[in-house]
Amino acid sequence: MNNKVSIVVPVYNVEKYIAGCLDSILAQSYENIEVIIVDDGSMDGSGAICDQYEERDLRIKVLHKKNGGVSDARNCGLQECTGEYIAFIDGDDYVSKYYIEHLLNAALEYNADISTCRFQLTDVEVEKCKDLAQQHPVQMLLTESGRKCQEIFLRSIINVMECKESWEDSLIRSNVSDKLFRRSLYIGVSFPVGKKAEDLWVIYGLLGRANRVVVTDAQDYYYYQRPGSIMHSVEAEITTTEIEAYNSFYADEIDKSHRELLCLIIMRLCMQRYRNILKYEIKDERADYIRRIAKKYIHKPHGKVSAKEFSYWCMLSYCPWILKVNRKG
Repeated sequence: MNNKVSIVVPVYNVEKYIAGCLDSILAQSYENIEVIIVDDGSMDGSGAICDQYEERDLRIKVLHKKNGGVSDARNCGLQECTGEYIAFIDGDDYVSKYYIEHLLNAALEYNADISTCRFQLTDVEVEKCKDLAQQHPVQMLLTESGRKCQEIFLRSIINVMECKESWEDSLIRSNVSDKLFRRSLYIGVSFPVGKKAEDLWVIYGLLGRANRVVVTDAQDYYYYQRPGSIMHSVEAEITTTEIEAYNSFYADEIDKSHRELLCLIIMRLCMQRYRNILKYEIKDERADYIRRIAKKYIHKPHGKVSAKEFSYWCMLSYCPWILKVNRKG
């Protein structure tokens, strides 16, 4: 096994965490890697720390650029990748010693274009994590075609909305950072600059392009939860962006069952966002957009919804003023 793996690491103001992240990458049991670090205009010492690591290890390449956001940084890194496979690791997260080995072994064994592992949300700093060097037997949880995995992904979103499963337990999540991709999947694909939920915008299409996707039970990626991180930020803008993303997926989708699942997700996201607008009296210039989208999908096949949900959907689409009156009452 001598396949080269490119690891893209976007970095922005993470001077307290980037050394731990890079140490976990350089400690990989699989050594045929290149590490593309993109310093996205950091205003702290992150860039200097990355330069120090570049001097220490020939597998590291550091790019410094003007701040453009995580999507722009990832796109910049993608242009520099030369490996057959690509992985993404955020600069404040860290990975186990066997992260790349497990993902690549699974991809090669099943001839998969995408392999994915489990992850752990943690507030334990990398230096205190005792599990990174421990290797456990790896089991395959799923191996399916990319199109089938699109359906599994959409059903997981609905199950999370209905509290039937947690986001952490979903087999296929929207994140790109717990996955390994064949680089050819990214031909003509880029992350959307200036949008939140950037992973979501690309993952549905990447799944559709994949000949096969494999999911392992290896818990190799650690999402470090720190104050100020994206996952701790206000979710209002993300919800609206998700509506835009699923709306674009629907426009390009031809499979009837996939369109029904997408319609249901869009409907529920619209209702969730509008409830929050009313509940917290948010001045959201996208409120009209949300109502238009809700109205657009109300007559499309959307599977089973409760009478209560459909009633709210109708009011949101045709007489939102009633919802405002009911809130005040």
